[in-house]
Amino acid sequence: MFESDTLFVVGAGASAEIGLPVGSALLETIATKLKIFFQDGIRLSSGDPEIADVIRLHARRRNENQNIYYQKARMIHEAVSVAPSIDNFLDAHKNDEHLQFCGKLGIVASILEAERKSKLFGDGHGNDHVDLSHLGGTWYTAFMKMLVERIDLDEIESIFENVSFITFNYDRCIQKFLHVALQKYYGIDSGRAANLISKLEIIHPYGSIGRLPFEGGDSIVPYGARLDEAALIEAAGRIRTFTEQIEDFEFLEAIRHSVSGAETLVFLGFGFHPQNMELLSGGSMINARRAYATSYLCSNGDIEVFIRQIHAMLEDDFSPGKDFDGYSVDVRVPAGLKCADLLSEFSRSIPRAID
Repeated sequence: MFESDTLFVVGAGASAEIGLPVGSALLETIATKLKIFFQDGIRLSSGDPEIADVIRLHARRRNENQNIYYQKARMIHEAVSVAPSIDNFLDAHKNDEHLQFCGKLGIVASILEAERKSKLFGDGHGNDHVDLSHLGGTWYTAFMKMLVERIDLDEIESIFENVSFITFNYDRCIQKFLHVALQKYYGIDSGRAANLISKLEIIHPYGSIGRLPFEGGDSIVPYGARLDEAALIEAAGRIRTFTEQIEDFEFLEAIRHSVSGAETLVFLGFGFHPQNMELLSGGSMINARRAYATSYLCSNGDIEVFIRQIHAMLEDDFSPGKDFDGYSVDVRVPAGLKCADLLSEFSRSIPRAID
């Protein structure tokens, strides 16, 4: 159980622990899918045939020339190798609706494919027949151990008190894992696990490809599903850019309210990109007293930058050149730790009440 309000800020490095691509790998996958060329103007010679068909349908619906979209798809293919992330690239072209559609379509197709290949896909049908032993050594199991400690079946309704997530990933790995793990640990059925998860705040700043079946409501997309053309178009419409987020005042306030209310922040596989930090910053009545972050494959210089970014985000009396010991928020960014390593090293201190 978590004794103080704890916010997990999740980036691509966290999903990578169960086989999903980090930012650079996702870019490569999207680039390959959008390298759409036709031999003799008819037969597809490269690129994803499913995406090519979806573009054709979308252009026909809008009474537009499909070649405009194919040109934009190839533009993405040629440019993303020098892009910091697909989010940065799409935001740089925020006024190009044709490029936006192709990029978002590439994201959806790539994420669904990655979900199918992940350790959470189960027996190949995307259902709950998942062997949790395959997730050993990941942050998911380390988090679950923190979550269920001292929470027996009679107290299960309070299991997500003091826990919330902001995930910058498009996938639904957190929801999928918790739905499986809660059923297996407590011996409860799918419906009760779903009801518990409905009480957990999970914010996706850049949108998500859809809700999982157990979540109910509209926009249902099963984990790792193979969608038809119309469903892929709808899913692409649920992906959001940075500019779309900052123009949505209510959504931005929800993000910043979540940050402001947390006493403990845990950054997992998060890259500290400036635009993402901007989304998290600007809240009022900051309550944070400590923060932890992973820094796998990062230099000592970058780690110092991350620490200062966290202090600045939390408005922790930041001033250039100030020694870290003078800050009121205790920020821990140990070198070289993956997400699972960080949660294991601080397995006692993260969920405990702050003195």
